[in-house]
Amino acid sequence: MTAEQFTTADLEYYSDLRRFWQRVDADNSGANSTVPVSFDIYGLDIEISVLTPLKKTSIDEIVVGRDGLMISMGNRRGLLLPQVAAEYGWTRDEFLQHTCQKAGLPVDAYKSPDATIQRFQAIVFGEIESGNK
Repeated sequence: MTAEQFTTADLEYYSDLRRFWQRVDADNSGANSTVPVSFDIYGLDIEISVLTPLKKTSIDEIVVGRDGLMISMGNRRGLLLPQVAAEYGWTRDEFLQHTCQKAGLPVDAYKSPDATIQRFQAIVFGEIESGNK
């Protein structure tokens, strides 16, 4: 699924999540509340990443900032979202190395013919980006 295929109904579904937490907070913050609040959601930023299907890829096809990665080898698997590499300013090789580390593999495992490299994109929803905070 690409960003263009994401429907208005999909967006409304994720907006409902934000409204749910707002309602929980409002219901539990009054003086007459019968349900104790066991957590404080103020200051909590919710970000939801909807992933496109995984696509087997070569190293040359990976674009840092656009693609997320999953590297698998044997029974080990590691996944990092596209925004992680962008936030840390990683190069493509650094992104591959960190994804290997996440899988518990040696940092150069992505070079092995036994490794499977897959990429995906993420459609990201968050309160800060949408101005709903």
